[in-house]
Amino acid sequence: MVQAQTVDKHEVKEQAKAGSKLLTGAVAGAVTGAAIVLLNKHTRQKVFQNVGMAKDTVVSFVKETKQDPQGTKEQVMSKVQDATELAKDAANDVKNVYDKAQNEIMSSVNDVQEDSKSALGTVKEVKDDLKNAGSKAKEASNKLMETKPESAPDNPMTKPKNEANGSSDEQKNQPTNKTTNKTTTTPAAPNNKQSI
Repeated sequence: MVQAQTVDKHEVKEQAKAGSKLLTGAVAGAVTGAAIVLLNKHTRQKVFQNVGMAKDTVVSFVKETKQDPQGTKEQVMSKVQDATELAKDAANDVKNVYDKAQNEIMSSVNDVQEDSKSALGTVKEVKDDLKNAGSKAKEASNKLMETKPESAPDNPMTKPKNEANGSSDEQKNQPTNKTTNKTTTTPAAPNNKQSI
């Protein structure tokens, strides 16, 4: 236990030394940077002018505070409250815009989902209706074929193959009067010219 406390104290000292070295290095760097910047006459004059204006502002603020400490306090508090209210209003506006946009987007997404589901349901219904209509048409066609009256003329589309090809005895015994239009073509005359 004693050894653990000694180790902890030693670590704290090392961290403090490291922290002080860091602070020393930062200050040295700032001083060196400021010295280099102030080597330029124009920059040096501008820095002194800005420092003078800042000093004047602080001095006038301190004088006002000494003359009317309560009024200055109220003025500062009022400005802080106004800034706080403006920040709250801005945050609320941003939140409202975000909420509105999110609600509109979600509403649009939900509408698209509902429309898609509705369209899919309609497509399925139409598909089923077309299947039913197709099967009913096929059924009606089959019924018409079954109930063909005896006096109806033969339809070559519904005849068996041997009847549809004209292989019946009546068609074989009848003479055929077919005339054919033959077109003859004459071959082109050979070209006896030779090309060089």
